[in-house]
Amino acid sequence: MKKNIILGFILLLLIVVGYLYNGPIKKWRQDSLKPENFFSKLQTEDIDRIEIENKSKTVLVKKGDSWQVQGKDNFKASPEKITEALEQLNSAKKTQLDLISTNKDKKSTFNTDKSGTEVMLYNNDKLLLDFIVGKLTDDYLGTYVSATSSDETYKIDVDFNSIFTEGEWRDTVITSLDKEKINKIRIQLSSAEYKIEKKNGEWFVGTAKLNKEKVNKIVDLLSNLKATEIPEQNFSPTGLDKSTVIVQATGDGVDRTIMIGKDNGKEQYYAKSGDSDSIYLISKDIREELNKVPEQLK
Repeated sequence: MKKNIILGFILLLLIVVGYLYNGPIKKWRQDSLKPENFFSKLQTEDIDRIEIENKSKTVLVKKGDSWQVQGKDNFKASPEKITEALEQLNSAKKTQLDLISTNKDKKSTFNTDKSGTEVMLYNNDKLLLDFIVGKLTDDYLGTYVSATSSDETYKIDVDFNSIFTEGEWRDTVITSLDKEKINKIRIQLSSAEYKIEKKNGEWFVGTAKLNKEKVNKIVDLLSNLKATEIPEQNFSPTGLDKSTVIVQATGDGVDRTIMIGKDNGKEQYYAKSGDSDSIYLISKDIREELNKVPEQLK
């Protein structure tokens, strides 16, 4: 009887040891072999400055609820790009790093040395994280990364390349309006000035009915107008003080004026919104679409 109890106890002990070895202990050993994720402690809500350096340097600074591209003009940063960058950093916190190399000399193979893009994240001048974005992985879904001071290169299933290696962080959006709320358009040209009004779903100049499709092209442009390029913020060559095309869209909670000036010699035209001093370039096609007299809209 006593012998059976002892044997039973030994069997139970073996079962417990086997469970621990193949369960929690095995998991602990596996986890202990995983590389530490240097993104894991990052609090993205604390970031108030982002410095990105490769062939040139871009400094993004948080001002209240928005961001600016630091420079002589302090141009507004693209909200979409800032949001995407912070979302990618948050994803990186939860994503496993796979160690690819511990050889410093091999970092150039993955562009995780100075040939890559260095990203520095700050809070009140305190460096939170400094890392290198290397090239895309072979499946184009991830990125090779490295802590700047480390010889190690990792693979992470986050596409940092698509956001941090692109040069333009300034906001190219000139207008973003709800087109359904636009019901009046004033067009002022060097040769004419007239108003278009929407009545019962149709567009009119006075009592003359216009081609809905043609007018809707103008509405679409005015509601989502983007720059093809952002020039030097120098007002002198723009001709915006004597704009040859001025278009004003109004409606329910909507009132936005776009002014178009001279061309820059490359079939691009200087443009600005009436509520901003920022100067943009738009294509010749966009300018011509807005430079229409009533007869062209019938």
